[in-house]
Amino acid sequence: MFLARSYLSLCGMLSTLLAAVAIALAINRYCERHVNTAALLRTFGYAGPDILKFFLVQLGVIGLLAGGLGVILGFFAQTFLVL
Repeated sequence: MFLARSYLSLCGMLSTLLAAVAIALAINRYCERHVNTAALLRTFGYAGPDILKFFLVQLGVIGLLAGGLGVILGFFAQTFLVL
């Protein structure tokens, strides 16, 4: 019993670590792709907080659209599976 619990605990910890590494890699790629956009916004006169707000609004809208689509698809999938 103790061995199984420690094994599952180790698996959970490793999966959390793997997820954190995946998130870090995704953030790194996102920043590399948008560094030119940030530089262009700086040339247009945007300050640091304005650029941050621009990217946060952009990510927020994408997140809300993706979350809403996921909820709708999940609702219909659940309804289909119950039938």
